Amino acid sequence: MTRMPNLKVVPAKIMCAEQKKILALESIAQQCSITQIADTHQVSRKFIYAQKIKALDAIDDVFVDNENQDEILFHLPVTKRWLEQFVLSLVFDCRSCFRGVIKATENVLDYTISIGTIFNIVQSVIPAAIAINNAQDLRAIKIAAQDEIFQHNKPVLTGVDIPSLYCYLLTREEHRDADTWAIHLLDLKKQKLAPERVIADDGPGLRAGHALVFPNTPCDADHFHIIKLLMELRRFFRNKLKTAISYLFSIQCKIKKATLLNRSHKHATTLLNALAYEREMRYLSNSIDTLVSWLEHDVLMMTGPALSVRRELFDFIVTEFKHTRKDICIGSEPCVSH
Repeated sequence: MTRMPNLKVVPAKIMCAEQKKILALESIAQQCSITQIADTHQVSRKFIYAQKIKALDAIDDVFVDNENQDEILFHLPVTKRWLEQFVLSLVFDCRSCFRGVIKATENVLDYTISIGTIFNIVQSVIPAAIAINNAQDLRAIKIAAQDEIFQHNKPVLTGVDIPSLYCYLLTREEHRDADTWAIHLLDLKKQKLAPERVIADDGPGLRAGHALVFPNTPCDADHFHIIKLLMELRRFFRNKLKTAISYLFSIQCKIKKATLLNRSHKHATTLLNALAYEREMRYLSNSIDTLVSWLEHDVLMMTGPALSVRRELFDFIVTEFKHTRKDICIGSEPCVSH
C-alpha cells in the first residue's frame, strides 16, 4: 500500500484577491510592523512587501495625469492672413516689440519675418482703426486724463478714460500748442465727448486748448508731476546732507592729522562751521522728507482721510514749507577748502 505524501498547505497560495488587498492595506497603514502582519497571516515578509508594492502601483496608476501632452488638439492652416493676425495680436494684445514678434514667430512657428514686414502689417490696419475710432460714441466718458507723450521728439496728444483706461485720443503731431489741442478736442466733441472733469498737467497748450473747447469743465492738476517735483526736492536735500556729512568727516580727518603736529587750532573755526552746516542740512533734509511723505501719502493718495482733514493738513504742510524756505534762505553753505 502506497503512503500518500504529507502536503503542507501554504496560506499565501490559497489567498484570494480580497485577502491580498487586506494585507496590502494593513502594510500601507503601518499600524503594526510587517513582521507582525506576516506572523498573523502566516505568510512571509517578502509576500507582504509584494502586495504593498502592487497596491501602491495601482494608486499611482489611478492618480497619474493620463493626458497625453503630445496629442494633437487641432490643426492650424497658417495662411498669410492668419500670420498677419498673429503679428497684430502680439503687438496689440501682448504689447510686444517688433523684435519680440520676430522671436515669437521663429520659436513658435519656425518662420522668419522681418521688421519691415511687421511695420507694414501694423501700418496697414491704421486706416481701419481710425475709422472705427471716429465712429465711437464718447458720451460715456465722465472723468478723463489728457497729456502729451513723445515719440522721436514729436508730441503725441493723448486722452484716456480713467475708469476704463480706454484711449480716445492718440495722435502724433508737429506741435502741441493751443490750436492743435483745440482742433482735436473739437473733433472729439463731435463724437459726444463731454467729460465732467479732466485731469492734466500744467502744459500751456493743453490747458489753453481745453479752455477754448470746454470752458465750463474743470481741469484739475494731476498728482504725478507734483509728486515728481517733490521727490526731486527731497533727493536734492538728501544729497546736500550727504555732502555735509562727507565735508565734516574730511575736516575731522584733517584735525586728527594736525593734532599730531599740535596744529589742530588752525581748523577749529572750520570744524564749527562744518558741524553747524551738517546739523542744518540734517534738519532741512528730515523736515522735507516728512513733509513730502505727508503730502504724498496722506493728502494726495486716493485712499485716505476725509476731504476736510486733507485740506487742513495741506494748509499746514504749505505753511511748514514756507518756514523751511526761510531756513534755506538764511542758511549758508560753508566754504570748502582743500
